[in-house]
Amino acid sequence: MNLCVLASGSKGNSTYITGNDTNILIDAGINAKTISTRLESINVNPGTIDAVIISHEHGDHTDGVKVFCKKYNIPVYVTYQTFRSIRHDWSDLNIVNFEHGKSFKIKSLTIKPFYVSHDAYSTSAFVVKNGDKSIGIATDLGDFSQLLIQNFKSCTALVLESNYEDELLMRSTYPWNIKKRIRGQRGHLSNKRSFELIKKISEFNVLQNVLLAHISQENNSEEHILKHLKSFPNKHVKILLTAQDNISEIIDI
Repeated sequence: MNLCVLASGSKGNSTYITGNDTNILIDAGINAKTISTRLESINVNPGTIDAVIISHEHGDHTDGVKVFCKKYNIPVYVTYQTFRSIRHDWSDLNIVNFEHGKSFKIKSLTIKPFYVSHDAYSTSAFVVKNGDKSIGIATDLGDFSQLLIQNFKSCTALVLESNYEDELLMRSTYPWNIKKRIRGQRGHLSNKRSFELIKKISEFNVLQNVLLAHISQENNSEEHILKHLKSFPNKHVKILLTAQDNISEIIDI
């Protein structure tokens, strides 16, 4: 399996995963041209994408779906609740509904979706499996649960939200109600909680790579994340930052 985050942040998110003969995207929140360009930059023909799987309805995860999937005739996998709340007209797309807790296959990949707490109708995190290798994806969540730990404990790699540094958020010019939403159970995951989660999952001695995602450009910084990284006890886990305007390193699972 290979993993590459094409874009991550409040302006758009998309993650590429491949295994054997199968290519998928988790979310398509950047425009179709940028998705295509970034796929081509890693030698992937956009027309070979087998499916786009949607985590939730927010625009930074869905804005590129219609144009990209219509152009290449790609099916869109989404919960019924999320599909009903999409602001775009997807009536001419090939929609496939999935349910939390029920795994489904796309060619050689098995995808297990499950619920995470976020301010959307039906937010999904995913475990993508190919043989004995698994990748966990959770880019928008207010906090983590025992369910998430159980699902991610056997993952070799994670794409995990590390949205804000609490100190920076509280000093920001954001209105108090926005700060409260971000810090709430249905908001976003802080650096502190993200690293606490990584530590818990790393104790199962399977995890090797983490791509930190959805890093706020206003309420976070590489400097603050590196402080958490320096004190992280498990040096066998490789932790990298993703970005809004650049693709991540390609992780070979």
